[in-house]
Amino acid sequence: LSEFIENRNKSKKYIELENPEYAIMLGGRWGSGKTYFIDKFIEDNKTDSVKFIKISLFGIKQLNEINQKILFKVFIKKESNLIDSLMTIGMKVTDSISKKINLSINDIPIEQIIQKLDKKFIFIFDDFERIDIKISELLGYINYLIEEANCKVIILANEDEIIDKTRYSDFKEKVIGKTFEIQQSFEAIFGNFLNLTKHSKNILEQNNSIIKEIYFKSKYNNLRHIRQAMIDIDYLYELFEDKYKSNNNFINNFIYIF
Repeated sequence: LSEFIENRNKSKKYIELENPEYAIMLGGRWGSGKTYFIDKFIEDNKTDSVKFIKISLFGIKQLNEINQKILFKVFIKKESNLIDSLMTIGMKVTDSISKKINLSINDIPIEQIIQKLDKKFIFIFDDFERIDIKISELLGYINYLIEEANCKVIILANEDEIIDKTRYSDFKEKVIGKTFEIQQSFEAIFGNFLNLTKHSKNILEQNNSIIKEIYFKSKYNNLRHIRQAMIDIDYLYELFEDKYKSNNNFINNFIYIF
């Protein structure tokens, strides 16, 4: 838990810097808790003047796909339709929609949009290692956001899974100023997983020590699998007859074996 708090404080210090001119990376294996960490971090640091834009890079094949995702996250709300939103974007960039009749998302410079909005933007790029474009192009794009748009960027990645490690090492130093590793924090995340259950919440909470024991015995260190197992137990528990639900010995053994 102390590791979790320390990482959170370091990330908060980064977003408070006036102009850091570099990105930071939060590293860790898949299932290590990176997504939980950053979602909680966003929730704790929301303000009217700061907007977090979280983008998954999984499967992206062209940089303009990232631009499209950013524009939709910035402008499109549930109550808005696409035409109204595109007109809003066009007016933000050109100050007059009549100046750009044939508006295309790919024509809009991201840095101009950001500079015209009265907010500080913090971009969070998840699944960094799962993108389908060259790592040098991606880091160049991130560097562009930092230097031209004066934005802060937080990258979530499993560095062990980056394929082109040589080019990554060559370009990383210029773009990524600091790298932190997300440490396992079973206690901090277990309560969050409990809130995803409905029927078995009490018995899972009572068996916290059993679940934790098996989690560390496995040495697999993947919190996503614990999350999925708890959801599956919740589904099965609902189907049990009352005589099994009331048998503590059975329930304890069932959780352990499951």
